[in-house]
Amino acid sequence: SSTSCSRFAAPIKSPKAGASGSIWVAVAAREGVEKASGAPVDIKWLNDLYLNGKKLCGILTELSFLGESGEPDYVVAGMGINMNQTAETFQAQGLGDIATSLALEGFPVERNHLAVCLLSALEQMTRDFPDRRADYLADYRAHCVTLGRRVSFEGPEGTRTGTASGVDGSFALLVSGDDGSEHTVNSGTVTML
Repeated sequence: SSTSCSRFAAPIKSPKAGASGSIWVAVAAREGVEKASGAPVDIKWLNDLYLNGKKLCGILTELSFLGESGEPDYVVAGMGINMNQTAETFQAQGLGDIATSLALEGFPVERNHLAVCLLSALEQMTRDFPDRRADYLADYRAHCVTLGRRVSFEGPEGTRTGTASGVDGSFALLVSGDDGSEHTVNSGTVTML
């Protein structure tokens, strides 16, 4: 089984702040899951949680805009954390090589405890947003498993490949292309090769 939740994450004061909302949520979710279970959770750019090289949690965020002005208003975050699935469950779904659960990796956790830790971390994130940006950026960089890995991504010229070399101050992924060019990836799917 998994734990799923949606939560009003934070009021947004600028479009730039709203664009990084997914990453703030990923940092908070990573902290909440780690606190509840003791699992050494990492983040795959942009905002998936990974454990021992496999996907543990997917996160979706939706930015809402004010009707008349078109200004950003708030972010709602939704996520599903794999808690008790077995290897057989993932194999039957064709996900055996790419997904895992807390219990499967040796970190069983009680659902209510996980929910409390997760909601507590998201509440703290709401209080921190956007003033503690540097702290969240440092935490994100420290736990981003994409860094140093070969990746593919969609660019204006089609699919590109390279090595993820960093995360800039706006949480964009920096990629050193195989062709020697440098890329800044702000959105879209990045696949670790």
